[in-house]
Amino acid sequence: MAVITKATYESLAGKIGNAYAQQAGAVPYIASGLAEVVALDDSDQEYDMLFAWYNTDANATTTFSNTSNFTGLATSLNAHAELRSGLPLTTWLTNESVVVTSDFAVISKDAGWDVDAYIA
Repeated sequence: MAVITKATYESLAGKIGNAYAQQAGAVPYIASGLAEVVALDDSDQEYDMLFAWYNTDANATTTFSNTSNFTGLATSLNAHAELRSGLPLTTWLTNESVVVTSDFAVISKDAGWDVDAYIA
């Protein structure tokens, strides 16, 4: 069984990084929504929504910036490249001239592979 191509690795790494970025990008929307709820002129409207918006905002940075939803994907991709190439990941990435996004690098590092040197 052969290792995936450079193009496939970069595509999958990009998708993982983009998914993480989209999740992390939700944080400012939650904060903005909370501010809008707090600014409502009607106390019933604010009362009905404040608790949920406040709790979500309080947890948003931790929850949405957490890479744990994606580390399994990075692990499977990086482990495959190592296993099927028979090389350490960094050697394979260098040999193939692979580049990754900074978002993927964050996830990869949390999964146990530091690929910062390959950020485009």
